[in-house]
Amino acid sequence: MSTLKTIVTSFIRLLGCYSYIFHWNDRSYKVFTPLGSVSKNAELRGNKKALLSDFWKEHVIEVSSSPLILAMRKGDPVLMEKVERAEEFINHKLQIILSKPGKKASSAYNFNRLYELCVFGLNEDLLKLSEQLLSSFHLPVTASHGDLHINNMILVTNEIKLIDWSMYNPDGSFVNDYIHFYNYLETLKENQSWTVSILKEHEYLKQLAKQLQTTDTLLKLSYAMSRINGEIGQYSSLRLIPKKQINKYNNVLFQLVTLIERRKCLA
Repeated sequence: MSTLKTIVTSFIRLLGCYSYIFHWNDRSYKVFTPLGSVSKNAELRGNKKALLSDFWKEHVIEVSSSPLILAMRKGDPVLMEKVERAEEFINHKLQIILSKPGKKASSAYNFNRLYELCVFGLNEDLLKLSEQLLSSFHLPVTASHGDLHINNMILVTNEIKLIDWSMYNPDGSFVNDYIHFYNYLETLKENQSWTVSILKEHEYLKQLAKQLQTTDTLLKLSYAMSRINGEIGQYSSLRLIPKKQINKYNNVLFQLVTLIERRKCLA
């Protein structure tokens, strides 16, 4: 009986995964299930757009596409033992963007689609407040990878390249990528959701806020909106987004908006 249960559980997990990666010689292959076609198309589309971006193109490995498969040049993973190398990379990119022109942080996100999510449980009042707050400060314009973390970095001829461009945002900012890199490390360390770890106090965020002449809480809100915007883009229909996930969005937006408004009252 236990063996049968294990087999059934494994089968269910396999069905729940949309893609699988394997390597052959000097190539890497990402095989998608039929349920993963939306993610495949988003990744291919993001890869092509990133190759046209002056800010990103030197870090992109071009992928080729065939039915249910994306193929690319094989690289070596950037393991946690080499996290300093990854940090050098993102800090170098950060210095580049500090001199770039800025635009309202709110312009980076598809609020029309976000408001559509209110039908399925996203709190409309929180979303309106978030949009207003994100219109109150500017971020450097660069386009964003959307899911920049250590597991989406590989070494090719000893140079860092980035993979999985499915959340690429041509209107986004590297600032959110920078935050996600460090927030992801925190999630690995504490084994928790990004919606939990971003609510903590982080020294790197305070330093970043000083450089950008804003506050760490506004940066947290921008990052949260970046994650929500990117994650819902992975679904062919908003009705497919789990209620539990939408509840997480409501919680993190409530916490951040409340904190921002409280600090404004105390200022």
